[in-house]
Amino acid sequence: MTSSVQLKLIGLAVATAAALLGYFIWMSASESLNIDQRTRIPAPPEIAAIQFLSTDSTADMQPTNDAQVLLSSSNLSVEEANQATTFGLESDNLPKIWVLQVGEASDAETANNMLLRLRNKGHKAFVQPTGKTAENRYFVYVGPKIDLLTIQRDKTTIDRQFAATSTVVRYVR
Repeated sequence: MTSSVQLKLIGLAVATAAALLGYFIWMSASESLNIDQRTRIPAPPEIAAIQFLSTDSTADMQPTNDAQVLLSSSNLSVEEANQATTFGLESDNLPKIWVLQVGEASDAETANNMLLRLRNKGHKAFVQPTGKTAENRYFVYVGPKIDLLTIQRDKTTIDRQFAATSTVVRYVR
């Protein structure tokens, strides 16, 4: 075929495509648009109000110090590292809690100085008094942690930094 015939055929194809496109546009515009105008939002649920009885619970509550309850001497036990599991749950399905007893002092000022030195080195520490009136002792703890290996790593670091002999202690429920 010659090039002029090819050009005529291409022109005819383009004209036909344009005519068909125009026809479909004209037909779709002439038809009425059927838009579904029904709502698809469900009806609101029927919820009845419930009356809650209010009690004065503040009258029964005694203020407690959670750290005193958690770290009372009756709830702490020293465990050998080779006998203890490194992590896990207690019988009440709560995680085991480990603290590091860094030291003890006979007066609050010495304990607070040790506490500040530990915190300045980036350790999360706290002081817990024994609560005995005749011979008051202040224990300095780091923790709590739920992994024995982590608290043992802290023990190594603290013993080296402060030339101390700390003890790993577990809270027993």
